[in-house]
Amino acid sequence: MTLNSHLPVPVPVSLPNAEPCSAAEGLEPDSQLCSWYQLIANVHRSVAQMALDPLGRPTVFVIVGDHAPPFGDPSLRGRFSQSDVPYVVLVPRSAHNPPKSLFAHNAASPASGSRLPPRQLP
Repeated sequence: MTLNSHLPVPVPVSLPNAEPCSAAEGLEPDSQLCSWYQLIANVHRSVAQMALDPLGRPTVFVIVGDHAPPFGDPSLRGRFSQSDVPYVVLVPRSAHNPPKSLFAHNAASPASGSRLPPRQLP
């Protein structure tokens, strides 16, 4: 994801069908945060489309960052954890019992010890 959404990002982002941003979500239109969000949403939409295509065999998708977005503005940077890196694991329903090794814990925060269950695709 980093290569598709690294800072600096163009404001406004030039994506067809970009996700809308609203102040209600804390995303001011025509802001650096909104443009970054639109790029991330585009990556997620692309992965979802690929995951829903018939791939010939069950495929597990792991989407993981490598660091928090390095916004220069401290108020934007403060919206993200500087120690935890989020991840999403998409496991097809046909993989009834995926190996536990698929679900890594974040080594930076051993105290949390929690993880989200894998999202099931149709």
